[in-house]
Amino acid sequence: MSAGSADVTVCIPAYRAGDFIGRTLDSVRRQTYGNLRILVSLDGPDADTEAQCRAAADDRLELIVQPEPLGWLGNTNFLIGRAATDFFFILPHDDTILPDYVETLRGEALAHPEAVITFCDVTCVGLSDDIRSTPGLDGSFVERIGAMLSTPHEGVAWRGLVRRSVAGSRLMPDNDFDGFNAHVTWLLELLCLGPFHHVPQRLYLRWRRDDPDSVTTRWRAWSPDRRYSAMAEHTLQCIRVVSAAGAADPNERRALVLLLLMRLLANRSGKLAAAAAPEPQVDLDLMRLSELIGRLNGLDLPGPEARRALAGDPALASWMERLKSGRTAQAAGLAPGQPKTG
Repeated sequence: MSAGSADVTVCIPAYRAGDFIGRTLDSVRRQTYGNLRILVSLDGPDADTEAQCRAAADDRLELIVQPEPLGWLGNTNFLIGRAATDFFFILPHDDTILPDYVETLRGEALAHPEAVITFCDVTCVGLSDDIRSTPGLDGSFVERIGAMLSTPHEGVAWRGLVRRSVAGSRLMPDNDFDGFNAHVTWLLELLCLGPFHHVPQRLYLRWRRDDPDSVTTRWRAWSPDRRYSAMAEHTLQCIRVVSAAGAADPNERRALVLLLLMRLLANRSGKLAAAAAPEPQVDLDLMRLSELIGRLNGLDLPGPEARRALAGDPALASWMERLKSGRTAQAAGLAPGQPKTG
């Protein structure tokens, strides 16, 4: 089957992947649904990775070698911009999918035409072995956003099948921190457009490796201050997304912004902080939070009255009082379902 008749595009961003991309491509070639277009974007010249891709010898595969590195975000966005089929999904260069991944998710997507993304559970293997699962994200705009921000594995849907007629060529937004959490901001943008449908099957394998070239490895190497700054900038990006989409009720909009701020507090110095890192100073947390709330005045939020109410929200004030007592954010009493990322 040729790529010209495809209705699903596999987007594989690759970088120094010669040791493992063959396994990834094999998992794509073994799909029970074969009407695929396979796009591989190699982030800068790399003879080894290129040779592995050429060896696949599949007429559905198109390899693009970038003359200069675009970075993980630019390279992935390049592929999203080239996806021209009904559906597409992002498959990082070291992950694999079970043979019925595409057939199952495509069938579910067709049965649920309202779904912007159809996704399955993710099995993590390698350095850590666990199952990442999250419920479907449906209901009203506010219910969908609130549910995503409250799930412990908010990025699972990023490895799902995207309906291009709704998502279009909407790209992941860049920031000044190496695209930190850009995939989560992108998911929020898509969730504003419609629900995400969950398929409770383990069809995707995420390989966890000790890789010095990995973007998450670089993020983990940041100082606590830089991690916090990255998470704060990401929080502002998310606030812009939910504010632009707009809930009909100003109180609901304020509740979503509050949820994002409390998610930042739950992360403290960022979810990637090493376990052995020193506990951030509580006073510094409070000062940073005050600065962040101050920056909200520059955003298109629902009026100064709502912003003042947000800054003095009893729930947020209670959280800050608990922080003053010297307890960590988790010990401060997150209610069941309170935002926590992972």
